[in-house]
Amino acid sequence: MNRSEQVRALHRSRPKSRFLRIAAAVFVALAVYAWLGGTVEAGELFTQRRADNLWRFLSRDALPKESRDAAAAVDGIAAKAWATLTSLAAWALHGSQGRNMHAAGATLALAVLASVLAAAVGLALAPWTARTISAAQEPFESGGRRDIRRGGAAARIRSAAGSIARLICVLMRAIPEYILAFLLGATLPSPAWAAALALVIHNGGILGRLFGETFENLDQRPARAWYAAGSPRLTTAIGAQFPAAMPRLLTYFFTRFESCVRESTILGMLGFVSLGHWIVQERAAGHYDEMLLLVMMGAFIVIIGDFVSWIARTIVRRAA
Repeated sequence: MNRSEQVRALHRSRPKSRFLRIAAAVFVALAVYAWLGGTVEAGELFTQRRADNLWRFLSRDALPKESRDAAAAVDGIAAKAWATLTSLAAWALHGSQGRNMHAAGATLALAVLASVLAAAVGLALAPWTARTISAAQEPFESGGRRDIRRGGAAARIRSAAGSIARLICVLMRAIPEYILAFLLGATLPSPAWAAALALVIHNGGILGRLFGETFENLDQRPARAWYAAGSPRLTTAIGAQFPAAMPRLLTYFFTRFESCVRESTILGMLGFVSLGHWIVQERAAGHYDEMLLLVMMGAFIVIIGDFVSWIARTIVRRAA
């Protein structure tokens, strides 16, 4: 049997799941129906009117008056492009001062506060959501093996606490941040506190589950050795598992930080003076150039956060 025949034989003997194939076919059929069944007016996207509106937005509405005037004052495509770019840079630097910088700083401060507190909540919930740690009888076993009958009352309490912690995480992340902030705004004295608490609740539930799954998927042999030597469960989890899980925990943390930046921008629409607050104001006034500048400032914060995440994860991996 040559190599090609071996590859075909391996392909024929690969594991197959009828459920996954049926599910994929159903999803494809639903997507086709959404486009062709009238739910989405796909034909409206490619009309001449839409093309004219897009060109007007890109060539006039999205550009500040200074850039349009600079481009109109010169001849030639290259000269117009250069004049537009230089005037855009000068306008962006000027617009980044004062109000916009204050809004960006408020957005960043809210995202940092919410993500740090959410990570603390997630770390507090992780030992309970991880079945390998909160296992009723034998901790640090693959799959979190439970034997409540052999463990007595303490085992039943741990089992119930783990189930409650996972349910709490589900409830915390089930309600969108915007709705949480809207509800909390009626009871808290400041929109900033409502926005921060909404982000902490939602992202804390997400991180609590993700951190718990991270501990579950680790190599459990070092932790079992610690536990067999007499170390308590929590001490074993912190000493034997936390350092190994740190790179993955940092990845999840900075991923939620990026989400907090985006949600902090959106929550500004509730009255908290962040980028989102001024985006709504500029959109209502028809100042699309200022609106796009604010949007790009939010994207820049996310890019910086991703760069910091890469540096932190690199340092941790080298130290490990």
